[in-house]
Amino acid sequence: MKIVIGHLSGMLPFMLLVLPVYLYFRPIVLSVRGLKANWKHETALCLFVVFAVGLASQTVLPDIAFTGNGIDFDMNGEHNTALIPFRIFCYLYRDLFEYHLIYSLLIDYLGNILMFVPIGFCVPLLWRTSDSKTIAAGFITSLTIEIIQLFLPRWTDIDDLILNTTGTAVGLLLYKMLDMRHSEFLSRFRINKNGVNRMNRKRNIIALIIAMAAGFGLAMAAMAAVIYFGYTDAYASGTESLNVSLYGLDIYTLTKEGAAYTGASVGQNMGIICAAYVAVTVLIEQIIIRAADKK
Repeated sequence: MKIVIGHLSGMLPFMLLVLPVYLYFRPIVLSVRGLKANWKHETALCLFVVFAVGLASQTVLPDIAFTGNGIDFDMNGEHNTALIPFRIFCYLYRDLFEYHLIYSLLIDYLGNILMFVPIGFCVPLLWRTSDSKTIAAGFITSLTIEIIQLFLPRWTDIDDLILNTTGTAVGLLLYKMLDMRHSEFLSRFRINKNGVNRMNRKRNIIALIIAMAAGFGLAMAAMAAVIYFGYTDAYASGTESLNVSLYGLDIYTLTKEGAAYTGASVGQNMGIICAAYVAVTVLIEQIIIRAADKK
């Protein structure tokens, strides 16, 4: 149980981190596509996206540690590849009956099946699709994970691909069984695309592009102005070095070399400033669009 709790606790920070990002961008996507929100669909889709991020955190992301110097990605360790299918059953038998360990059963076997059950269940629940495409979605997702793991200190195992696809099939089976009794209820989890206004959709796309461009332009103008005044202050004071900040974030470093100053940008913080400006301008654009639609 501690092993399972450990994996769930590892997923939780990523799931909580993506939740506000999703809640911000999802209304924008609906607005651009000219769709009306269906709360059943949106709730299920939100949970599915949050789950998918948690799944990615445990499969394709390196171990992450938050240190005093920022975020540290642990890429230490060795990569292993297992291309012989069904070896997991041999390991499962050995661990259970010889070593009396349940790790293989909980994580390697049941874990690989259960973590793909939501894909098999949610894909047909949220979108109109065939059974074969649902299974293909699980297979392709698992295959993508295994390919990415080739470049990480993790296992790339064909048995994972088999078990993940099996989990997708289990999820699909659960959906089909529920659909036999509650078909009308399950159909309410899909968005009705009838009556989408194409003109409004085109208008929303153009407005979104303009808002994003305006946010980026304002961010660049603000940073350029702050950097200009940073140079002015540096030459006036004659300091050996100066960190130029905007909203408390260092975006530029000035270093004196002889009689002149050379500058180096702090790309990560500049990106944060640009993202914040774009987020604000897009939010304002969405408020204006929604106000115009209500008239």
